[in-house]
Amino acid sequence: MMQWERIVERIDSLPPMPVVMSRLAVVLSDPDVDTMDIVEIIQYEPGLTAGILKMANSAYFGSVQSIASLRQAVARLGLDQIFRLVVISSTQSTMKRPVAGYDLPPGELWRHSVATGIATQFLAREIGVEHEEIAFTAALLHDVGKLVIGDFMDVDFKAIEREAFGRGVSFEEAEREVLGADHAQIGAAVLEKWNLPGQVIQPVRWHHDPDGTAPSRLVDIVHVADALCLSMGIGSGRDELYYRPSEAAIERCRVSKSAREAVISHTLGAMDNFAELFALPTTEVHHGL
Repeated sequence: MMQWERIVERIDSLPPMPVVMSRLAVVLSDPDVDTMDIVEIIQYEPGLTAGILKMANSAYFGSVQSIASLRQAVARLGLDQIFRLVVISSTQSTMKRPVAGYDLPPGELWRHSVATGIATQFLAREIGVEHEEIAFTAALLHDVGKLVIGDFMDVDFKAIEREAFGRGVSFEEAEREVLGADHAQIGAAVLEKWNLPGQVIQPVRWHHDPDGTAPSRLVDIVHVADALCLSMGIGSGRDELYYRPSEAAIERCRVSKSAREAVISHTLGAMDNFAELFALPTTEVHHGL
């Protein structure tokens, strides 16, 4: 069994959380925040500024009058949209890595993460879960533990598959048996290292086992959104064959079939826009769940 200390060493090798994201998260938690507070943080990040201006002028937001300044862009998009854009932009260099152990090509883990974030935020809005930005951040980062296992460690994934297939258990349970921890536990440890709040860490830690922790609507919607995106073929990898969504979590969220279809439609529409803005890879989408 692989020792936790060795896993922690690999966690330490991950890049730190971008400063701009940490600063923006603090500022946006202030109910009295105004546009200039946001502009002051973003204006010295040329890549981020360019992305925000491009987004503000995109057809997706029904742009008629051209936006030329960051302040105008922030005013048009709104604080929630700006935060979402910053989180996506800040994580792309880390999350776009190929994850060979899970058979995920370059960019596919990030694409799945963005889609899950969008689906989670939509679900949060639909069922009345507060703090959509926290839900989005947790969903975007829910699979960061796969980077540690699949890209930073020498792991025998065949052994994990043999364990999952031979015992008829989930891929995560097989990870725990072979490695001593699953990617959700490792992902939570990464976020602790990045000093993210517990509200973000809890859904990452329990996104495959929402019934194993205290009842949490935030955990449930991240779990359901993750399952929906996998059912569409977004981010499908080696572990998808062993994936088992929680019917109890779906029931707790009161996500009907029509609601699931609405989430899928909304997510695909938003992904088309983000694919253009961030050069996300595209794959064939199928429907399930």
